[in-house]
Amino acid sequence: MEKKDVLCIGIACMDVLIKNVDLASHFTGETKPAEHVSVGVGGDAANEAVVLSRLGHSVQIMCRTADDDAGHFIRGYLQKNKVDLSLSSVAEEGESSINVIVIQENGDRNFINSGIPEAVCFTPDINKMENVKVVSLASLFLPPFADRESVLQTARRAKEIKALTCLDVIVSEDSRLEEYKEALGYVDYVFPNREEAALLTGKTELEEMADVFLGYGVKNVIIKTGKKGCFVKNKKECFFVPGYPVTQVVDTTGAGDNFAAGFISALVEGKELRDACRYACGVAGVAIQIQGACGGVKSREQVAALLKEMETAVP
Repeated sequence: MEKKDVLCIGIACMDVLIKNVDLASHFTGETKPAEHVSVGVGGDAANEAVVLSRLGHSVQIMCRTADDDAGHFIRGYLQKNKVDLSLSSVAEEGESSINVIVIQENGDRNFINSGIPEAVCFTPDINKMENVKVVSLASLFLPPFADRESVLQTARRAKEIKALTCLDVIVSEDSRLEEYKEALGYVDYVFPNREEAALLTGKTELEEMADVFLGYGVKNVIIKTGKKGCFVKNKKECFFVPGYPVTQVVDTTGAGDNFAAGFISALVEGKELRDACRYACGVAGVAIQIQGACGGVKSREQVAALLKEMETAVP
């Protein structure tokens, strides 16, 4: 059986995106105007899977949705984007996850949701993990990776099948990196942003933050620094990769997931670490120019053309 390129494990949800609406004032009638309202698919694993598929890769997703309208929308969207759902499951009862995203004029966003429904929580079936080049544990500290045993078993299984392992994070104030020390030894690449890395490590300098992850056994630490690019460190080298210039930021929703997808795409293509980081920055730069986590990236060819335009826009 031919290997799939990537398996993404994590959350898939339905996003309702509202651009530029005034929530500070009272309603004077029944409605408030917004610049734009749209629906789409979100969640760490779903965002990565859709973008990777559009970049031309064969992608599986392991997630769970409920048998409700939102779940039908999520699964239909993933299928339309040629994401393999054969490792995913459907809960007969309960609700799928829905996230309302309020996007400000400058592209920053805030989220309104009711937490993570029980129906979407699951334990990864590691026995079904096989014949894949890269396994993405889409977000540490979120289901199904909110407990260390789940992370450990999944990352260990990925190494057993000789897959590269990638790990992103979503951090809260009570997140404790040291609890996952054993599992981190099986991780090839980790992608926290600067704020997340600072909270997890208690450090203020990028190199010091990276050293904490390396000390726990992670092979390569890539710390996202927003529009500036990313900082990279492993046991052999340490460098900074600049981001691409983006003149109009529409929506930063899913920028980190698009970065991860771009990096994983470059890994599958066999690019060197520095080039993979540069491509990841570029994919994230494309993503934030359109509303929605999966709205920006359309195809590998489209991304290549936009990256060329952004390169020439450098002062």
